Amino acid sequence: MGKIIRRILTIIPAVALQSLWLLLLMKWLTPYAPIIVSLLSVAAFFLVVFIIIKRDETAYKLLWLLVILSLPLVGALLYLLFGNKRTARPLKRRLQQVQKSCNPQPLPIKEAPFDGEKRMGQTVRWLEEKTQYPMCAVEQVRYYPLGDNMFPDMLADLKNARNSIYVEYFIIEPGHMWDAIVNELEVKMEQGVDVRVIYDDLGSISSFNFSNVRELKKKGIPCIPFNPFLALKGTANYRDHRKMLIIDNEVAYSGGINLSDRYINLEHPYGHWKDTGFRITGEPVKNFTHMFLTFWNAFSLEKEAGQLAMPTYPKRYPAPPHTFDGYVLSYYDSPLNHEATSNQLFIDLLSQSTDYAWFFTPYSQVHVLGTVNNVPQLMQASDLFLTKPGGLSTSEAMAAELPMVLIDAVAGCETHNLNFFLRNGMAVTANTPKAIADTTIKTLNAPVLLSKMRAAMRSQTECTAADKIYEWIYSHAK
Repeated sequence: MGKIIRRILTIIPAVALQSLWLLLLMKWLTPYAPIIVSLLSVAAFFLVVFIIIKRDETAYKLLWLLVILSLPLVGALLYLLFGNKRTARPLKRRLQQVQKSCNPQPLPIKEAPFDGEKRMGQTVRWLEEKTQYPMCAVEQVRYYPLGDNMFPDMLADLKNARNSIYVEYFIIEPGHMWDAIVNELEVKMEQGVDVRVIYDDLGSISSFNFSNVRELKKKGIPCIPFNPFLALKGTANYRDHRKMLIIDNEVAYSGGINLSDRYINLEHPYGHWKDTGFRITGEPVKNFTHMFLTFWNAFSLEKEAGQLAMPTYPKRYPAPPHTFDGYVLSYYDSPLNHEATSNQLFIDLLSQSTDYAWFFTPYSQVHVLGTVNNVPQLMQASDLFLTKPGGLSTSEAMAAELPMVLIDAVAGCETHNLNFFLRNGMAVTANTPKAIADTTIKTLNAPVLLSKMRAAMRSQTECTAADKIYEWIYSHAK
């Protein structure tokens, strides 16, 4: 919180100066108000026509049309000042300068053969052309379901670094994770390894600032912020959400995991954090290195800015013959582009899907409740129950007429329970993770089946079960 307050105090003078300037401008222009209103009305009309025929992302166009049509004068003025992605031009110019200098050298595209389906091949070549990053055959891909699993491997690879370590993250927060990484970076700097860090200034506004940068520089580690948030400016909403650790141009880590203890579940401000990551080796790592160096050369203010070229280190870990673990095309998208490349790619991939499409996000409306004492109410509010076929939970589901997907039955009573519920049409089952997910989705989207399962439960439920149990015990006690 202290870091945010200090940043706000830094911004206040700039905001005050901008506000004063606007007040003076309004005072000077008041006599010319009728002329200004007429000009803005005409401009609003032409702007609406221009936006409609302009080739741009539909959502972006609709937003500006709503603003201008709702508030023609104010909307036209806002579009003239901030529209047409005008505010992004300072950042775009820096990137264009790096691209024109060819440093780092552009990577060759459309060279790797693709032996998949023809339609997918067309998508891959289109994406290469749009992003100017190549698809490459990857040696090894390692998937991490949690940051907890990925962090130890990151440290192990950092210890083995020999030439370069490039770190670029949206959020960096001092703590166990970051401190352990910094310790390795410091050791590697002393060994002559090229170490560099980029962080997003707004993403890390509450956790990492210029005092942390100074601490890194005292250790000899160059560190730069992306698009520093020093005043209210048009580029403030353009952020660097990338999360990349690139080692020796041979190993790259990426995914959704930032460098903060909450991402490896040492802290739980938002509950258990479920995000994914991956580690790749081989040719696709060059894409990550190129992306990092492009941003470093564009946004670093140091003397060597614009001078870092693609490294050509000798390969330390030759891949075994015929090592192949699929294809990877790593690229970055940006609002600075004229087209929403990733949005178009997702739509294209969805149009090609034939059986299923998987989406993952840690920001979904899924809440882990932990231990609760209102299970009956939760069951009454639910559509489907995914559970083991234990006696108590299935009995509660039956009483609530809640259809079930039963999994992982233990030999013995649970197997008998499973067969009973399946035989009487009150549940479905599956064995593999994919089959369980497919069965769950299929059942949720089958209202007729759910209705039949509820009716089956209703027919099997005995409202006088307690009385019958008592009578049986009483009779046998005699």
